[in-house]
Amino acid sequence: MSTPEVTEVPAVTEDENNLKRKSSDIGWEWGRLCDPNDKNRVKCLLCGHESTEGINRFKQHLAWVGTSVAKCSKVTEEIKLKCNKDLEETARKKKEKQQQQRNSSLNSMTGQATGI
Repeated sequence: MSTPEVTEVPAVTEDENNLKRKSSDIGWEWGRLCDPNDKNRVKCLLCGHESTEGINRFKQHLAWVGTSVAKCSKVTEEIKLKCNKDLEETARKKKEKQQQQRNSSLNSMTGQATGI
């Protein structure tokens, strides 16, 4: 039985710590900001690719999701799955929030129309 391939992420130095966002987002395990003043430029710690559209796009890079996203050449299946699951969860939450906003605006509009 063979052991799964493990890609080690380099340890974070003091200077690099400034480039890690204070966020619980799973993407920051494998990415760092290129510039602390540009929150959308994220560098992949696995392959060195720089994503310019923020952490969500960076997770697409790791998960191999999307057609216009460069795919990480050094990502493991485990990391792909984690990022894909997180992207799906984010999309589900966004959809639920939009539905709640639609329902809320419909309720307020029907309340105004009926004089409630």
